[in-house]
Amino acid sequence: LLALGREKKRKYYLVGKKAPCSTKSLIVLPRPKKIAALSTTHIAMLSELGSLDKVVGVSKLAQIFSGETKKRLLSSKVVEFDYPLRPERVYKASPDIIFAHEYAGIRKDLSARFTVINISDYLEGQPLGRMEWIIFFGVLLGKEKEALHFFNRVSFAYEKIKEKMKKVK
Repeated sequence: LLALGREKKRKYYLVGKKAPCSTKSLIVLPRPKKIAALSTTHIAMLSELGSLDKVVGVSKLAQIFSGETKKRLLSSKVVEFDYPLRPERVYKASPDIIFAHEYAGIRKDLSARFTVINISDYLEGQPLGRMEWIIFFGVLLGKEKEALHFFNRVSFAYEKIKEKMKKVK
């Protein structure tokens, strides 16, 4: 069970997991086979988890600066949705899930047809808080172990650098 959003109002249930409560108030999520990612931070996390092959749509390829990631997405013929989103392109890609943010401009007709998850990583005040979202992606994609390993590795490196910086003052 995952609770997301500013006030944890939206609750998601992953198919294949035992629901801890009645599923009437939950949004049921299957493991996605086709993903649309509307933020470059989401693309980076999907890349780290080895899940770029699931990406079928992005908002703007020009905003992806990792050469290897961009090359992999281009070779898989990912649909570029543009900004503001062009609905016909979203329908063409037909993603199982759209990872968005509150300002992505998702129209109501798209929200009614596709599962849209607003990822609020940009609201995190601390770098590790933002990085922690990789665990959400890992759980959803069945790669929780890989996500936790990555997060722990980055956390350790971050704390080490933070300690070094204290000595510089």
